[in-house]
Amino acid sequence: MTGNRLLVMGGSGFIGRHLLARLSDEGHHVTALVRSRQSAERLASFSIDTVVVDPSSDRELASCFDQQDAAINLVGILHETPSNTFEAVHEELPLRLLRHCQTAGVPQYIHMSALPASAERGPSRYLYSRGKGEDAVHQQGTEVAVTSLRPSIVFGPNDHFFFSFAAMLRWMPVLPLACPNSRFAPVFVGDVVEAILRVVAEPQRFAGNRLDLCGPEVYTLRELIEFLVRTTGHRCFIMGLPDSLARLQGTVFGALPKKIFTLDNYLSLQVDSLSKENGFPALGMTPRSLESVMEPLLRNEA
Repeated sequence: MTGNRLLVMGGSGFIGRHLLARLSDEGHHVTALVRSRQSAERLASFSIDTVVVDPSSDRELASCFDQQDAAINLVGILHETPSNTFEAVHEELPLRLLRHCQTAGVPQYIHMSALPASAERGPSRYLYSRGKGEDAVHQQGTEVAVTSLRPSIVFGPNDHFFFSFAAMLRWMPVLPLACPNSRFAPVFVGDVVEAILRVVAEPQRFAGNRLDLCGPEVYTLRELIEFLVRTTGHRCFIMGLPDSLARLQGTVFGALPKKIFTLDNYLSLQVDSLSKENGFPALGMTPRSLESVMEPLLRNEA
């Protein structure tokens, strides 16, 4: 598998940085596309090529696809802005990237989606747009081996979930928690990266697949925060909000300049991030548990 030429979009994000480290260590020739010099600087420690491009410019994107063996799209947002909408990032960009693969003759396209994205049943704009973009690349992916990965919430060193909550709990004696009974099957970022590597290694075997990636255990949102509180030793009372107050919290917080929790996030939490068909067995993998990874990491946050 070593020596592939791989194009990665979204490499400066949480999953992306872990993926770039593995790809670099295993001897692949990696080109990471980023939208700003600040993002490029965050990747300076990796042995990769970094190219700053305007993702809205097909001319700039097209020049990056020549002679690549695979393109990996990790781009995604939880909160949209007027210049960075769900429609542009989750629906339009994936299809444009796929078409660049088709034009340049790139034989494989790996698309990062999310559980439980669905263009038919997604209750939020986030889940709807994720599902619509995923559907589009599978429907239009002729002559390219298209595989999508759909993880539940992803955890690991400096993740956006546990470490963000840990920072808040340092100064919050009471946490008003929206949607405390929403359920997740948290998955280790290292297992997500390994899944990508296995798909890269066997493009035709996994062509057309939509692989749901779930950890070995199911937790409610309250249980995840309780685990965080126990492990860090923070003294915090978790107050589960009734549905009406959770919706109000999303509306009020969504109006703030810095987005922490929005009404669209609330709507996403109305469906569980679970799957009846975990993709790890098909990949020949056994995912690691939340406790085995996060307990030693979170103790440092105490």
